[in-house]
Amino acid sequence: LVGSEMCIRDRLRSPVCKSFPVYESFDYVAGTDLIASTNWQDASTSSTPNNIQVVAATLGNPYGAGQFPDPTGSMINLIGSGSDPYIGFNATSAGMIYASFIFSPTDISTMTDTTDGGYFVALAESGGSFRARLYIRQTAGDNTRYELGISESGSATNFNTTLSFAPGEETFIVMEYNLGTNEIRVWGNPDPANFEGVAAPATQDLYQASGSTAANLGRFILRQDLSLIHI
Repeated sequence: LVGSEMCIRDRLRSPVCKSFPVYESFDYVAGTDLIASTNWQDASTSSTPNNIQVVAATLGNPYGAGQFPDPTGSMINLIGSGSDPYIGFNATSAGMIYASFIFSPTDISTMTDTTDGGYFVALAESGGSFRARLYIRQTAGDNTRYELGISESGSATNFNTTLSFAPGEETFIVMEYNLGTNEIRVWGNPDPANFEGVAAPATQDLYQASGSTAANLGRFILRQDLSLIHI
């Protein structure tokens, strides 16, 4: 995952310190650092943080009119290594935590790691330990498509080769972490008929039983994974 580029807009649904749920529209001035806003803190200790920038919105709605609200506000662009900003919410040790967002890679032609790729968002404990990482990699033998994977660890990711997308198309992701069973589930462009339901769909696109037990969850993190990774 080297030399690619992706834009991302967040829509978070999780317990929060200020109110419940969190909704981040990135209603900030283009050209400013994301961590300059009151909602975000920087988990990185790098002396050259390469702060994530707010940019003018170009993302559209991946669903039809009336199925899903149109995105509002600005968006952000993840490029290379550096700053890992996060939104903190009340440390929660029971039940399910959900996070959702719209994103769209603009160029995947120079991705190089088709095994693990790299991860760009994570759910973490309030102390910072990552518990669910969402990965992206180029489809093997096809540099015009990418796949998504989920993992609790920094490697050995669980990819779904049928969950494949093309750059330039908006994708809506919903992540779930079950704190009772330590299971991770992900849906990509879920059926809008299931929106606002009382329970998540029984079938998911990505699944992993976590390799360890989370004491709690208290952070949603934007991760700039490795140098030269542009997301």
